[in-house]
Amino acid sequence: MPRSRPSSSARKAAKTPPPSRRARSQILILVLSSLVICSLLITAVVTISLGNFFGSASDSSPTDIANYQDPNQDVLSQQETAVAKNPKDVESILLLANMLSNSGKLQEAIPYYQKALDQNPNDASARLDFARALSDSDLNGDAELQFKKVIALDPKNQDAHYYLAELYSRWQPPRKPEAIVEYQTAFEIDPTTLVGQKSRDALVALGVATPTASPGATPAGQATPQEKQG
Repeated sequence: MPRSRPSSSARKAAKTPPPSRRARSQILILVLSSLVICSLLITAVVTISLGNFFGSASDSSPTDIANYQDPNQDVLSQQETAVAKNPKDVESILLLANMLSNSGKLQEAIPYYQKALDQNPNDASARLDFARALSDSDLNGDAELQFKKVIALDPKNQDAHYYLAELYSRWQPPRKPEAIVEYQTAFEIDPTTLVGQKSRDALVALGVATPTASPGATPAGQATPQEKQG
C-alpha cells in the first residue's frame, strides 16, 4: 500500500522551525539598542531647546562682564549724595558706611566709619558696626581694638563680647582661653537672648562644662538690685 505524502502546507510548516535562542537574543539586543538611541536623541533635542530658551551662564561675553553694574549702585549713589549735602548727619554717614561694608566695599566704608566716630567717639553702636565690618574682612587686629573700645564704653554690651569671642575663635592659631572668657561674659550678661544661647553652645563646643549664669548676672536692659534700691 503506497504511503500518503504530506500536504504542501505541512511541508512548509516543517521547513520553518521556530527562532533559535541566539536569534531571539539578537532581536532583543536590536530592540534595546533602538530604544537607547531614541532616548539619546530625545535628550539632545530637549537640552538644545532648553539652552536656547533659558540661555547659558557661559554665554556671557567679556563685553557683558565689563558692562555689569552693581544693582545697589543707584542706592549707594543716592546715599553718598545725601551725605555730601549734610556731612554732619552721623546717622546718614553710618548708613552709608554699613551699606558699603555690606556690599563688600570695606575700603570705601572705613573713611565713613571713621568720620562718624570722629564726630561722636562715644557712640558704642557705631563703633560696634565698625568692629564687625573689620572682623568680617579678616582685619583681626583692627577689629579687636574696636571691640575692646566698645566694651570700654559699654561693659555690658553682649554683642561686643560675643563677636570678640568669635574673632578669637577664628584667629590663627585660635585664642581659645580668651574666646572662652568672652563667651562666658556674653552668656552671663543675659542667658535668655539668642546671643546668650549661642554663647552657651560655643562654650560647650570648646569643651567647657555646661555653663550656668552666675547668681549675680542681670539680664541686659534690667536694673541690678543695687540700682533698684538707689
